[in-house]
Amino acid sequence: MKHIRILSAAVVTGLVVASVVACGSSRFDEAKEDVKQTGTLSVALTATTTSGTTYRLRMATFTVTGPQSATLSTEPNIDATVLSQTLTEGTGYSVTLGSVAGSSWYIERLDDAGPTTVNASLIGPVTRSFFIPANGVTNVAYSFNVDGKPIVLGQGRLDVTVNVNECDAGQSACGNGCTDLTSDWLNCGACGTVCDFTVCQNSACVPCAVGMTACFGKCTDTNGDPSNCGACGVTCLNGTFCQAGACN
Repeated sequence: MKHIRILSAAVVTGLVVASVVACGSSRFDEAKEDVKQTGTLSVALTATTTSGTTYRLRMATFTVTGPQSATLSTEPNIDATVLSQTLTEGTGYSVTLGSVAGSSWYIERLDDAGPTTVNASLIGPVTRSFFIPANGVTNVAYSFNVDGKPIVLGQGRLDVTVNVNECDAGQSACGNGCTDLTSDWLNCGACGTVCDFTVCQNSACVPCAVGMTACFGKCTDTNGDPSNCGACGVTCLNGTFCQAGACN
């Protein structure tokens, strides 16, 4: 079972402070303009795994609202690796992942023969709140489940990171690993669905046959199983064996 977490795209801000001070004509009467503080929102569009595989986000938009509004798109230059936008310092910002009009966002793998679209689904809400502090750091993360490996893109001040979990065919990403939802008693049919006192078969929790007990996802005879003797998890040690549910 291979598990990988991939950051397929990341949004990063580096803060730049610009101070403008205007002095009056008299040394007794000085007028100062307000100090303007800004941050640069940079959206990383590609990510490369340690094995050299590159992924990129396509047909996507990042809509920023708050003290200042902006919309960034992946499509004006599909070969670009980052998008940048200057924002004023402040609280009350939010960023929303969306799609270019008439299309849906997707993640593609850049193979030697050309780009290949991979199955991807967003984990969590499309809108995330953040703030741009003066010379501070804010992290906002977007996560996806896809079929592939883990990398991390990110630098600067505001990280809106796209995490991608790649799994082998027939497996799904649950938590920090990959599993087979058709047979995993801890994730049966869906992540987090636990089969209590049953086992997972074909993505459904089913009871064991009469005379058998479900122990850690498998049906066993606790009358003779030395690893589950009399009850699940009871192990017969020191050369003893299990008979009639007791270690002898």
